Amino acid sequence: MLSVSGKVVTITETWDVTPKKNYMVAIGVVGAIKLRRITKIDARVTNYFDIEVETYDEVLFTADDFVPDNPDQNYIWSQPANPLTRPVSYAEMITAIHLLMAPQPNVDIPSTSNLDWTGDEEEETVSWSATDSDEPVIFRFRGVSYEITPDSTTEEFIYWDPAFTTIFRTTNLASVAFVVGKWVMCRNKAGFAIPATPMQLMHAGAIQAGTLSVGTADIQDLAVDKLQIAGLAVDTEKLSWGATKILTTASAAWLRSHEPHSTYSQVMSCTITSQGNAIKVEARAQHAYADDGDVEDAWIRLREGGTVLMELHTPNWGDVFTFAGLRAPGAGARTYYIDIRADSGSTRVYYRDMLIYLVEDKGK
Repeated sequence: MLSVSGKVVTITETWDVTPKKNYMVAIGVVGAIKLRRITKIDARVTNYFDIEVETYDEVLFTADDFVPDNPDQNYIWSQPANPLTRPVSYAEMITAIHLLMAPQPNVDIPSTSNLDWTGDEEEETVSWSATDSDEPVIFRFRGVSYEITPDSTTEEFIYWDPAFTTIFRTTNLASVAFVVGKWVMCRNKAGFAIPATPMQLMHAGAIQAGTLSVGTADIQDLAVDKLQIAGLAVDTEKLSWGATKILTTASAAWLRSHEPHSTYSQVMSCTITSQGNAIKVEARAQHAYADDGDVEDAWIRLREGGTVLMELHTPNWGDVFTFAGLRAPGAGARTYYIDIRADSGSTRVYYRDMLIYLVEDKGK
């Protein structure tokens, strides 16, 4: 070292050490040298360097290598900052909820969840309620979910109307329920719930053979040019609009007669408009029981208007009343009735599985 003048240190020896930050240096005259630690180095354009140092205290700086210790057993050492310990923001919470929730399908066919249908055949009602009573009934359509209010009805068709999004509406008219924009959810068939699978109309040509099963068919207007049903022993049946009407009515509900005991009560009817040809008439019913247990007090009859075609005393439980025959009442509307009554001390008599079947023979 040649000299020290202010901040300038002049060294005559070959300099083979490149100072860096945190390097230690010895500065001072012989006998009074002080250790320093470099904290900052700034280069000048004149090839000079400004070096800032701090006093190096061996006692303090070597203590950095010690393992800290605290005799207080209850002392809690500080931990590195953890971003998960901070409160979750509202935006982060909304994002997390959307990630956890199942996406709402934006489709043109509705779906439901937590929905239960219950039928009561004695009261002829159908009810809809939540499967889990703690959660609402949900109806989803085109990406939107609606909460449906539980209810019940004695009417036939239960449907959803976009003008009344939180309820299922009811009607006895198919012309009201089966309308574009409305969705039929269930049918009440004398207290028997028949849930519907919501879908748009399908052309019969798209239905694969052997995949369609029909338990009960209620056809109000049928126009068929040629009908071939070999399995039912009908080879060729010619039907045309208005010439033949087939109306089959069946019910598993209990049907009953009321007082006075000696008077018949009508429990079923079926009407056909005839063009004057022969009408095939079939009817059946099964005796269930009487209120007082006296099974010998049950009577049943079939009539065409005011003309009794058959009357039967059914003294035993399970007795089946059947009638089959051809009638030629002439052109016009004809109505056939099933009546039942109870004798003696019986208050009511019960029949079930009643059916009336009418077909007009169109001829050749």
